[in-house]
Amino acid sequence: MSERPVISSGWGTPMMERMVGATSASLPGSTWASLREVTYTLQIVIGFAILVVFGILVNMIRRRSLELKYALSWMAVLCALFVFDCSPGLLIVVSDFLGIYAPVNMIFFLGFCFSLVIIFSLTVALSRMSNSIRTLDQMVALNEKRLKELEGELQRAKGKKEQEEE
Repeated sequence: MSERPVISSGWGTPMMERMVGATSASLPGSTWASLREVTYTLQIVIGFAILVVFGILVNMIRRRSLELKYALSWMAVLCALFVFDCSPGLLIVVSDFLGIYAPVNMIFFLGFCFSLVIIFSLTVALSRMSNSIRTLDQMVALNEKRLKELEGELQRAKGKKEQEEE
C-alpha cells in the first residue's frame, strides 16, 4: 500500500511533490524554486481575477441588471474559490476528506455540482415564469373579452340615445 504524502498548509514541498510527481531531490534547486514562484504568481493572478469578477457581480446587482437571488450562488462560489486560492492546503484537506486523490479532480467535481445546482435553479425559475405568463395571458384574454362586451354595450347605448333624439 502506498503511503500518502504529508499535507502542507500552502504551496509547500509535499504538495508540489504530489502535483508534479517529483521530489526536491530529483529537481535542480532553480527548477524547484521556479515552480514555487509560478504557483505563487498564479495564486495571486487567480485571486485578483476572483476579486474582479466579484466586483463586476456587485456592480451588476447595484445597477439592478442582476437580481440578488440569482447572484447569491455565484457569490458563494466566488468566496469558496477565494478561500481555496488563499489556502491551497485546505483544498488538499477537503479533497482527502472526500476521498478524491487529486485536488484538481475535486475542483472539477465541485464545478459540475455547481453547474447542476445552477441548471436546477434556472429550471425552477423558468417554470415559475411560465406559470406566471400563462396566468397573465389568461387575464389579458379575459380583459379583452370584457372590453369588447363594454364596447358593445356602449354602442348599443349610443344607438338607443340616437333613436330617442329622433
